[in-house]
Amino acid sequence: MQTYIRINDNFIKYTDANGSVLWIPKDEGNTDYQVYLQHTETPADKAAQKAHDDKVLSDKAASDAGDAAADTQKAALLARLGITADEAKLLIG
Repeated sequence: MQTYIRINDNFIKYTDANGSVLWIPKDEGNTDYQVYLQHTETPADKAAQKAHDDKVLSDKAASDAGDAAADTQKAALLARLGITADEAKLLIG
């Protein structure tokens, strides 16, 4: 099943019926991009786009949670050492 997914402001991901992937730059002079512009969105396109968007959001949430956990661990270590973040930066150089 072929699908088009908008990845970002610069690229479209096209997957053909055989599962081959083609990255299409958003360039008015690109023939594949012109074909994409003429394409009528299908239910398969919508499902693939939703799956992509959900994964991007999930990955961002996981990254944010990991960053928050790391910040908490750093704060706990600094508190245990009895120094501030600025003092730690001075020590590290």
